[in-house]
Amino acid sequence: NPSVSGSFDGRSLGLANASARDFLGGDPAVKGNFALGSNGVVAVSGFNFTSPNLHFANATASYNPASGQFAVNAKGASRQYGPISIVASGTSTAPTATIRMPSPDFGFGITNLVAEVRPAQGGGVFVTATGDSPEGDLDARVILLFGEGRPLTLDIQRAAFAGMVARGRVVQTPAGPFQGQLLVGGRGLTAKADLSNQGGHQRADVVASALNARIPIDPPIAIGKGAAKFSVVMVPGKPQVSGSFRASNVVRDGLVLTDVEG
Repeated sequence: NPSVSGSFDGRSLGLANASARDFLGGDPAVKGNFALGSNGVVAVSGFNFTSPNLHFANATASYNPASGQFAVNAKGASRQYGPISIVASGTSTAPTATIRMPSPDFGFGITNLVAEVRPAQGGGVFVTATGDSPEGDLDARVILLFGEGRPLTLDIQRAAFAGMVARGRVVQTPAGPFQGQLLVGGRGLTAKADLSNQGGHQRADVVASALNARIPIDPPIAIGKGAAKFSVVMVPGKPQVSGSFRASNVVRDGLVLTDVEG
């Protein structure tokens, strides 16, 4: 039996984090019931989270301060990505979770997305993701390494979608941006992106080539032959792009460009 129980109802008066504010679309509100058991376990039921862009209804959760074990079961919807369900348990250092999104789209018609999170050897988590799309299956395997005194590291073993495969390893710098290298190939395209920190902003230096390539967007772009070399610096509000490209026999939705450069 619970030794203490009650309910809560609150609303944020302003989010300091701009990324969280943009993602949620505004200030969130929370409402639910709680119970503190005689064994010290905190249980939450009937939890509702609402914001302009994301909401969850009637979620449940529990937390044991003595062991650090938690459990979460939540279903809701994103205004942009549709329904979402999350089932998670474990501890903050060894979490497990299953995230399902039947129709997130992401601009590529992706459906039936399932992401599994499991503890990784040496700390961090191992994330696998599968999904469907009109252009082919999605399949990803990524290790996220993190922990006290360790920078966030993404070891992308494989990220495949629509015939394109990406691999690489990037490490977050003390200033925030990532450094490392990503390799992408498939459907006649090859590209290498070197990531680095430039004055606290993310920089990417990209070299790419195409030969009888097909870019899987809607409508798709076909490139007979091409090459590009450019740099991008992600300055907030005004990304800086410089470089050059040249391509021949570019076709999209009936439009044909025999030769284009810039």
